[in-house]
Amino acid sequence: MIFKHLFTPKWKHPKLQVRVEALSKLDVEKDSAILTTMAKEDSAPEIRRQALAKLNSLGLWWHAFKQDQALKDVAEQQIATAVVNDNLETQLREEYIEKHAPNKLLEKLALTDNDSSLRLKLLKRLSDSSLIEKAFKESEETLQNDLLQLIEQHQLLKSALKHAKGSVQTKIESRLSELKLAEEMPEKVQQETKLVLAKLNHLREKNDWVSVNGEFDSLVAQWSGIEMQWLTEVQQEELSTKYASITEKTERHLERLREVFDVEQAKIKAQQAKSEFQLNVNARFEDLKQRTNAVLQDLDDKAVDTLVNEMLSLQGDIESSDYRSESRIEETAKALIVFREKLANLPAIAQNAKQAKLALDALAKVEPPLNVEQLDSQLAEFDALCRTAKDAIKLVPREFQTGLQKTFKSIVQAFNQAHEVLSNEQKDKQQTARKKAFDTKRLIENGRFNVAFGVFKGFLSEYEGLTTYYQTPLNTLKEEPHGKITRSARLAKIRDRAKT
Repeated sequence: MIFKHLFTPKWKHPKLQVRVEALSKLDVEKDSAILTTMAKEDSAPEIRRQALAKLNSLGLWWHAFKQDQALKDVAEQQIATAVVNDNLETQLREEYIEKHAPNKLLEKLALTDNDSSLRLKLLKRLSDSSLIEKAFKESEETLQNDLLQLIEQHQLLKSALKHAKGSVQTKIESRLSELKLAEEMPEKVQQETKLVLAKLNHLREKNDWVSVNGEFDSLVAQWSGIEMQWLTEVQQEELSTKYASITEKTERHLERLREVFDVEQAKIKAQQAKSEFQLNVNARFEDLKQRTNAVLQDLDDKAVDTLVNEMLSLQGDIESSDYRSESRIEETAKALIVFREKLANLPAIAQNAKQAKLALDALAKVEPPLNVEQLDSQLAEFDALCRTAKDAIKLVPREFQTGLQKTFKSIVQAFNQAHEVLSNEQKDKQQTARKKAFDTKRLIENGRFNVAFGVFKGFLSEYEGLTTYYQTPLNTLKEEPHGKITRSARLAKIRDRAKT
């Protein structure tokens, strides 16, 4: 047996110590094959471990990790370090990470690995909120952008916002706004739909077609503007069914109101048409009368014929209208016939109008009084001519008196204004005298003759200050008290004589 071991390489020697010594003397480059064999096949785990350590080959460490249960943990430490440092062959690295790496290593890779896609993959796999939040804080904008879905999934948007960079910040702010709307809008939309449906229902209690129709159109527009997308499909379908039912009922109500409204409008239009026709007839008739007054100035035959023809036309319009039996229009038609008959006597009317104008001219020529001495004569002359002018105007049919009456009033007004001061003085005295006359009469009736005599003297004083024109209305008031006072004075004298 001793002889046998003389020719056996020391690295294969049965004794552990001999192999250990042989292992220490082997060169990594020259004896790599021997070291590899020892790492894979030596019966002693310690020899295999030392051989693996000396070679430090990740491939052999991987082999030991997969095949050598005794060295699995040690080999895994080497593999893990290589994975962290990205020194392991890509395929092996991916396999280890996918199948064998512990969570602790995965967490480290998720935070530090250079491959952002791997980090994203590991963060999804680990699904750890705190790890995801930390990774987001420590990442650049590109990876932050890739992590947005995970951040939202784990409800980390608010905390991530203050660490977001560039466009990611804008996206988070926008998404937070959307989520806020998604939380608030369903309730808001429900309230909006409830309010619109209630208002639509309430419309059936109103009876004014114009307002109801306007409100209906407005509510339909409001309904169209409600953002139904915030509700579930079931909610949208339920609301759509309610809306269709309510609008159908409301539209039927509107149809009934429209029928009533149309009838009322037809009545209003008919009344308006009647009123307009009446106004038109009256306006045309007044125009004919005014133009007839103008024709009285020169008696132009053509103008008269024109007036007659227009009267006939107006009569024809009245007779052919639907309103001919209306009382006011019928009265106008009768007045038009009378007027046309009078127009046939236009020459005679014109002659009377001419006489009235002459009377007015004479009246206008009366000079107003300049002093009290002229007052009676001028007023008497003016009054006489006034009566003459009035009588002349009365001979002209009333329909044609408008211009004459206007001229008459203008002349009288001008004359009265011219002597207003003189007349007012006389009128004031006349009023005072009239009052004293009545007081005298009252005192006599009460038997107070002495007092009545004194008041009557005051009456006479005022009376004497009046012109004959203003004394005349007081003459009757003067005679009666005067006679009674005279008789009472005679009786008083007789009684006095009898006493003596």
